[in-house]
Amino acid sequence: MEIATGCSTKSNETEAAQEAYTQLTDRIGIPSFLFVLSTVTYNNEVILHELTKLFGNTKIIGGTSCIGLITERGYCSDNKRALGLFGIKDDSGSYGIAALSLSDDPKFDGQEVIRKAMENAKRPGELPTMILLTSAPGYEEALINGIMSVVGKQVPIFGGTSADNSVSGLWQQFCGDELHQNGIAVAVIYTSQPIGYAFHSGYMPTEHIGTITKANGRIVNMIDNKPAADVYNQWAESILQDVLGTHANILSLSTLHPLGREIGKIGNIPYYTLSHPNEIFPDGSMSFFSNIQKNDKITLMTGTKQSIKTRIKRVIHLAKENYSLANDTKPKGAFIIYCAGCFLAIQDEVQDVIDSIHSELPSEPLLGMLSFGEQGCLFGGENRHGNLMISAIIFG
Repeated sequence: MEIATGCSTKSNETEAAQEAYTQLTDRIGIPSFLFVLSTVTYNNEVILHELTKLFGNTKIIGGTSCIGLITERGYCSDNKRALGLFGIKDDSGSYGIAALSLSDDPKFDGQEVIRKAMENAKRPGELPTMILLTSAPGYEEALINGIMSVVGKQVPIFGGTSADNSVSGLWQQFCGDELHQNGIAVAVIYTSQPIGYAFHSGYMPTEHIGTITKANGRIVNMIDNKPAADVYNQWAESILQDVLGTHANILSLSTLHPLGREIGKIGNIPYYTLSHPNEIFPDGSMSFFSNIQKNDKITLMTGTKQSIKTRIKRVIHLAKENYSLANDTKPKGAFIIYCAGCFLAIQDEVQDVIDSIHSELPSEPLLGMLSFGEQGCLFGGENRHGNLMISAIIFG
């Protein structure tokens, strides 16, 4: 297995595709599989046309990243524009890809797209080593449940929700030269060498705990039979005081204070999946970037800018430890998914994030997506969708 990346911020789409292609292929030639990240500031139809022409029979999926992306060279963005490529050359492995536009039944869509991807891999009757995906925001939980209904719960699922630069619905998903705006793109990966992975939040629980008493999908109306925004505001030291009773975007206000749901324990230490509040409404309801159900026990979580900047080191370290259990050789490369909400809170200090990455992966090729939601496999083996989280996949 060989891995290489390429990136470009050239304003011309053809020139950007050519530059990223040359960087990657100068190292490993034409890869077996390619994950493409691009920003919505590009005409991505042109990008995909150029890449499919350049890479020939390579299996290609990907999607849009918020503002920029990360490679081993550092943070890649110019005027909120970037193109990144992550290529795996693995003649002994197999890769299958598929994509579709989402319907009114996202669980069925998950079943359909994973079956198509497995057929494309031509490994009938064999479960993949890992599933890698990106989708439009809104139905990640149902898509994961659909996928697991086909492959079971033992196959790790990792991905990042496609993003744009302003939460304006311009996100896109790629598969070959197909472009979707409200879709899902999936790769099934049958690697010839081990992988390692980790999925973590890095936020700490507070003493504030409650129960969801009224909710519908991603809208939470009541916590402990009180308006959700009032309870949240009280817990979070009045950070919403100036906007209570209005319809307001609270993404930036709430980045350091998501809600967590306990998923399991390691020994006596609980671990959580997070939900990021994004809007409040005049009636005190709140919307989130992930589903919360009636009767869910929720905990106010807390983080700091410092923890957001440095926790990626811990996640990569955990992924490397997981990798080393099966393999004692040096990793060939890494794919990282980093919450765009966290990134936007510390973007002026992005070099601290790069330094944290390089402390664990000093020279290995890597590609990092800035996503609007994160999917991964938690410590107990649960595949989940969450917010404000980080995942790392180490390839051998």
